[in-house]
Amino acid sequence: MPSASPLMTRIWNSRTRLAGAALMLAAALASSGCNYVAAAAYVIEGPPKVDAKFKLDKTKRTVVFIDDRTNVVPRRSLRQVMGESVESELISNAGMDASLVIPAQSTLRATSAERLGAPMSIVDVGRLVGAEVVIYAVITRFALSPDGVTFTPVGTANVKVYDAVNNAPIFPMAGEGVPVNMLLPLKESSMPSGIAEKNAAEEDAARALGVQIARTFFSYERDALSGNLDD
Repeated sequence: MPSASPLMTRIWNSRTRLAGAALMLAAALASSGCNYVAAAAYVIEGPPKVDAKFKLDKTKRTVVFIDDRTNVVPRRSLRQVMGESVESELISNAGMDASLVIPAQSTLRATSAERLGAPMSIVDVGRLVGAEVVIYAVITRFALSPDGVTFTPVGTANVKVYDAVNNAPIFPMAGEGVPVNMLLPLKESSMPSGIAEKNAAEEDAARALGVQIARTFFSYERDALSGNLDD
């Protein structure tokens, strides 16, 4: 059985600490005779869910297009990691049919020739890969540290949804998109120095940002990842 990723380990440890704290609080309240049943129940049941901002049409062929035309992300392959992370979350938690989710890698191939000409429109990219709906995420920030010193990966994106058939935005109807923020917990280790360490850390951060992009489309409970966000 493969070992858990650093991201999943942090999420599991966070939930374990929450459960332990809940049991200790419940015991303390019971022994003191305080009438804090509601408060104890809140802690034991866990934090409230964050509602989906938009529900996707599960009957339409959908593709995730991670855009980084200003070169915020250090490696092109990280965009594929983000896209695959979004896909996995949508299939696992948003009820999307895997057969209707077009691999995000196809959008990278479709836009690979942009350097030779004018950028393709979002809808054109979707149509080229056979999608009816395009989840479009523009990466606006991606780094292993918010200040260049502390090892706390950060990432931000603006998310929109387009109807590739009718050439129109679906959500939101106007504006730059829904902002998505990712800030992983402060790491005890120092900033990675070697190439292999840095690549692994960037991939972990890319997956985490992908998770947050996907969470735009389904309800979820706060955890070690979402607890550091503004949602």
